[in-house]
Formats: sequence, C-alpha cells, structure tokens
Amino acid sequence: MINGDRQWTWSLMVLAAAAVSAQAESYSDAVMADQPLVYLPLGGATPESVAVNEGSLGATLNGVHHGVEYRDLGALDASANPSVYYAGGAYTSIPYQAALNPAASESFTIEAWLRPDETGLSNAQSPLFNRRSAGNRQGWVFFQRAPGEGWNFRMYAENGGSVSIDITGGSYTVGWWSHVAMVWDGSTSTANLYVDGVLVGSQTGAYVPNSEGPLSVGAYGADAPGDNPFIGGVDEVAFYPSALSSQQINAHIDNAWTLTPEVPYADLVAEDGATLYLRMNEYAPWRSVAENRGSLGGAGNGVHFPGVTHQVPGALAGDDNPAMRFAMIDASSADGGYPTVIPGELGLNSESFSWEGWVKPLAEGLGNAQCLVKNHEPNGNRTGWVIWQRASNEGSDQGGGFGWNLRLYNGNGNQATINLTSGSGAGGYTLGEWQHLAVTYSSATQTAVMYVNGVEAASQGVSAGAYLTNLPGQLSVGLAGFPNGSENAFAGDLDEVAFYDKVLSAGEVADRYANGMNASREVSYESLIEASDPVVYYRLDEAAVSVEENLGSLGESADGFYVQAPEVIAGPDLPIFEEGAVASRFDGESTFVELRNPEGLNLSGEITLEAWIRPDAEQLQSSATIVGHGGNDNFAKEVFLRIENGQYEVGATGGKASFAIPTEDLTGEAWVHLAGTWKDGEWTLYRNGVGVATGEDGQGAVAIDNANWSVGSRGRWKYGQVFPDAVDPGALRVFSGGIGSAAIFDSALSEERIQAHFSGAAGMPPGLMLFRNDGVITLEWSGGTLQESEDLKIWTDRSEAVSPYLPEDGSGHFYRLRY
Repeated sequence: MINGDRQWTWSLMVLAAAAVSAQAESYSDAVMADQPLVYLPLGGATPESVAVNEGSLGATLNGVHHGVEYRDLGALDASANPSVYYAGGAYTSIPYQAALNPAASESFTIEAWLRPDETGLSNAQSPLFNRRSAGNRQGWVFFQRAPGEGWNFRMYAENGGSVSIDITGGSYTVGWWSHVAMVWDGSTSTANLYVDGVLVGSQTGAYVPNSEGPLSVGAYGADAPGDNPFIGGVDEVAFYPSALSSQQINAHIDNAWTLTPEVPYADLVAEDGATLYLRMNEYAPWRSVAENRGSLGGAGNGVHFPGVTHQVPGALAGDDNPAMRFAMIDASSADGGYPTVIPGELGLNSESFSWEGWVKPLAEGLGNAQCLVKNHEPNGNRTGWVIWQRASNEGSDQGGGFGWNLRLYNGNGNQATINLTSGSGAGGYTLGEWQHLAVTYSSATQTAVMYVNGVEAASQGVSAGAYLTNLPGQLSVGLAGFPNGSENAFAGDLDEVAFYDKVLSAGEVADRYANGMNASREVSYESLIEASDPVVYYRLDEAAVSVEENLGSLGESADGFYVQAPEVIAGPDLPIFEEGAVASRFDGESTFVELRNPEGLNLSGEITLEAWIRPDAEQLQSSATIVGHGGNDNFAKEVFLRIENGQYEVGATGGKASFAIPTEDLTGEAWVHLAGTWKDGEWTLYRNGVGVATGEDGQGAVAIDNANWSVGSRGRWKYGQVFPDAVDPGALRVFSGGIGSAAIFDSALSEERIQAHFSGAAGMPPGLMLFRNDGVITLEWSGGTLQESEDLKIWTDRSEAVSPYLPEDGSGHFYRLRY
C-alpha cells in the first residue's frame, strides 16, 4: 500500500509480485515441489461417442453422436432398450457409404421410431437426412410437419433444388412414438410412405442417390450440420437393401407394442436383412460400460458408476483377466456405493432363471444388509428377486443368518415366497477369499437352489404362492448395490457374472467352479459360460474411462473420474503454464469430478486447498464447491474451497475465511488463483497470491467417513442420488465456470510457497517491484498491465502507466499486475 506520506506496507507489495529465481519453473513444477496428495491438472477430453451399427455391415456403418442426450425412454413396450434424445442441433452422422445409397434401380427401405416433443418451429424439423444439398440436389430427407399433417418425405434427382418426389401423410401426437418407414421400389421407381403401419402416400418419379454426404439423424448432417433440428426421441433406425412388405413393417410395429413378444424386436430387424441398425442404446462416452457377452448383445450392456475400482486381480486360477472392486461410501451403514447398473430386459425377468458369479467380500455382512444383486421391486407389492449378504463364517449373526440370502417375491406386499440362506461353513464365506456363487429357480418345481463353490448349499420351495417376475423394462438391475447408488452397497470384488433364463443343472454349476479353479484348463472359462447361452454375461474386466490421473503422492487411489463430461476449455493464458494448457468447465447443474474418499485423503487438521478458477458471471447455485470433502448427509462435517453468496470461502465445519468476490473476477473470462490453508487455529484465504481473509477455527480440516471428495461439486454423500443426473443441483452444489490445476495438501503451505505457485517461481515474467530512493517510490515491472485499488476489491487498469512509474501522492493505494 502506498499513502500520501510515502509510507508503504512491504508485505502487500511482495504479495503483488513474488520474488523470482533464475531457474524457470512451470506452475505444475512449483506445485509438485510441495508434494501434494492430489494434483489434477483437469481438462480431460471425452472419448468419441460412437453410434454402434448392429446391422449386418457392422462397424463399417458406425456413426458418431454429436451433442445428443443418452438413454432416454425407448419405443419398445417390452424392452428397457432406450433411445437417443435430440435438441438444440444435436445430431448423429454416418459418413458417406455407398451401401446406404444404392442406385435408383435398386430397392431399399428406411425406418425409424420418432417421438416429437415440439412442433411448429420456423425451420422444418428433419429427423432423418441423407441429402446432398449443394448445387443439384441428390438423395432424400424426412421433415416433421404439423401433427395433423404428419411426416413429409422428399427425394431429389439432380435438378437444382427441385423435389422429384414429395409425399406428406399420416399424423402424430406430440410426446408419443410414431413409426415411420419409406419403401423405395427400384423396379417401378415408386416411393411408399408408411406411418404407424398405414400406407399414407405413394408416388413415382426420378431419383438420384446421394453421392457424397453423410446420413444423419436428428438434424441436417451436411452443409450446416445441426440445422433444421428435430426435438424429441429417435429409436431403432434401420436401413434395408430391399423393399419391405406391408406385412413386415406391421410385424415390427406389433412386436414393439406387445409386452410379451414371441421374439425380440431386434431379431425381426435382423431377419429382414437390415445392413444398418442403430438401436440408439449407447451410454454417454464418458461412461464405463459393462460389456454384455450374452444373447441380449448391446441391449444388455450395463454401466459402472464412476468411482468403482477397475481391473483388480480376477478370480480365475491361471488367468490374468481382471475383476471389478466395489465399495461403500459409509462402511458403517452399507449406504452409498458404486454399483453396476443393468437394463431390466425381458430375459432378466423370466419365470425360471439362474444367476452365477465369482464373489470376494471385503467387508463383514451388516444388519442393513449389503445387496449383491438387486432384481426386485422393493416398494409396495414386491416382485422379482434379490441376493443379500449376511454374516461371514468368522462374523456374528446380525439377525439375517450367515452366508448369502436369496429372496423371491410373490407380488403380495413385502412377503417373500422364497427366503433361502446358504448358512455358515461350506455355505458361508471368508472375507478376502474368492468363491463361486450360483442360484437357480425352477418355475416347474417352484424350487430355488443355492450353490457355493460348485456344491449345493441349500434349497427351498415356495411358501406363499407362485413367484412373480418384474415387468420387463420397468426396473434396472443392480450389481453390488441398488441402482440408485445410495442404498445397500456391497464392498468387495465381482467377476464373471452371468444371468440365464433357464435353470442350470448341478453338474453345470460344478463344472464352472472346477474350471475356474483349474489353472491348466483345457476349455477357457468364457467359452464354458457362452456355451450355456446366457442372457447377459459380464466379465467385468473393463478399463475405466474419463479418468483424470492424479499426479500427487496418493497416485491412482485418488484419481478423478469425470461425471457428465465437463467441457474442455483453454486454461489460464499465462507464461507459468505450458502452451495449450486446458481446464474443465463445469455447468452448475450436473458436471463434476468424483474423487472417492481414500484413506490417505481423509484429512484432519492442517490442509491446503488450491485451484485456478474462471467463475461464470453468475453461479447457478448459491453455494458452489470448487474443491471439497462432503458435506455429509446433514452437513455435520465438511471441508471446502467454494463460492457462496458472492464470497470466496475456505473452511470446514468449525469456521471459515471469506472474501467478497471482486467485480473483475466475474466477467466469465478472468482466471483467478485461489488457495486456502488452515494452521494454528486459523484459516487463510489467498487470491492471486495475496492473503485476503482469515477466519478462526479450532480444528481445521475434519475427517469424514461417509462422504467423498470432489472437484466442481459437493462430494458424493451416502444418500446423495446425484448420478447419472443430479436430482437436486443445489444440493450437489455444482460450480459454474472453469477449474484447472486442483490440488490438495496435507499441510498448510506457507505464504511464500503460495506466492511461488501463483508466480510459478520464474515461470512468470519478473513481477511488480518497488524501489525507494531518497524518499521517492518507484514501481517497475516487465509485462502485464498495472492495476490500482483502494480496497483490494475493485481494481482499475492504469493502462497509461509505463515502467518505471511514480505513483501519485494522495490516499493509500494497492498495486498489482494483470497478465
């Protein structure tokens, strides 16, 4: 500070420009020199979003999703198979392929299920597009018209922008599925348009196929991709190199509208010879998918919660294929977890069934039982079945017995018609040891059997009437906890899990166990399983995706997992950062980075939290976490670096330091370095290397056993249903804006070290220097714009000032450089 009588506070001037050394050092070098437990540079990119072709031409006709919403409600009544939702110019494109553009003399059919959610837009909505628009137009396109007018199909024949075939017909209801099919008969040059199985128009004319452009779904895919956007769901898109009959088209519709079809819808499409078949059932590309190797194919793919531990040593002797490790957020109550979620398809809800898997429990069975497999409706009149973990052989009975507990329900309240427990001893388990577990139920004999390590452990017939399955497509199935991620989590490893729509024999079960234990097996384990035709089969060997590698000392145990794919943005454009540095932008609603709660990060006492942030002009949430631990369910414990009600804050349960955010930080473009420390009863908040606030707190960071760490949001708490979408973004406290280079230390960094981080040691050009000669104060600097403030809140550029600069006499001022 400089005042009228030429006095100044050296400490503040030092904060404005930290001393530099001769050795150049990057920001990351400066941070890593202080040995952070966690250092996440951020800005990780999301993998490409592939629209998988399940038609006969396979990956050749794969497409790419652009900006779509995944796993929306699908068109098929008997299936949990979802759809893709399009809005705001989202589209799916398939690069040009001759197979999708046969000569006019050849017949073809294009069909799709469409669910329009809006109508009457000024630009005609185009759900399907395969046109070359430039010059003499080629190809074809669909448009959505008014509900009473239906759907418009157009073809082109290289005659400028003129249309050679133009058919409009049918009708639709906003918010309801409509089946649309166009059949081109190459022998007669006739186009036939079907809506919901009814021929609504037929026209003969010339046609020239698209010779270069992509086929797109949801909007235009060429010229101006995303133009003429359709708003709504699209499902089951198929292209056939033949003219489907009216009977074939109506068979598709009848199948889709039947709760118990004789064959799956996908089988009909395959039998009719589709070369392109987009089921639109992909998960978002940042998701880690549990690949199904069973008969349901991609429709049975599951998804792993971010935070599950991938690729731990597997169960099979002599086989290095890995397994999946699951955990509980609250180990004392078995609540909060990282389940694998599976669509509730018809094949998983058969009247007779079998389930098998290799299981290694790592936590004792609790009174609030851990759920190994959830395939039941737990509310109202219960249906379906579930497997619970009970006490181990070394544990004590918590009221449910020992081993594993299989329950089947009859649709009458919460009454279980099968309540079968494997027991202790040979039917039980030992913590930390693999075992093979299988259950079967025969509707013919109304008997359930449980096997442990290839041997029957227990059996039971129904006691309260027939078993009642879940309705297909209504409920998701959970492995290692309830699918919502907040209830009855299992802690341990799972491997080689399979579901069947039939009863495995005792011999088949014994063969599984023997094969798994034989390091010299003649037949691979997966071949043995696949030979029995499982509905779904998960090896659970997938690698994690969308991971932000932790460069700190805790290593991969504190890796970050991107949730909802935060946007990749340019990081701070400062000399202390490497060229092209990137960061992540969080949307204030559902994007964040999950860190879990590893033992080495459950800190108490001294701590430093640090990050570069580019806050939006306005936070969508009144409290928005930058880096935080918890809070837990009732906010009894939390640690945070955040923005709350217009203040920067660092603190924990016992106190905090707060500083009003300067206006210049809220342009949506300004990068700000924030850090906070606790030591000796005091929190200190730093902004751009300057200590701006302190606050008293007798304990500092607090250990929290039932909530996680997170970047860009409140850490997941045990009952927090925040995934895959935030139920309440306010409760999740999602940050709005950019975050880069987040770090957590288990000590309070000194003022000098935080200054060094901000200046990057010598990575930044020499900063603001103050000299006093013969009572005259001079400011000198190299690079940047001089700023002046009277209160450290509002800063004004002194763009006319050049180095060396003599401050004017008068009231006290603070000075700093803006880069």
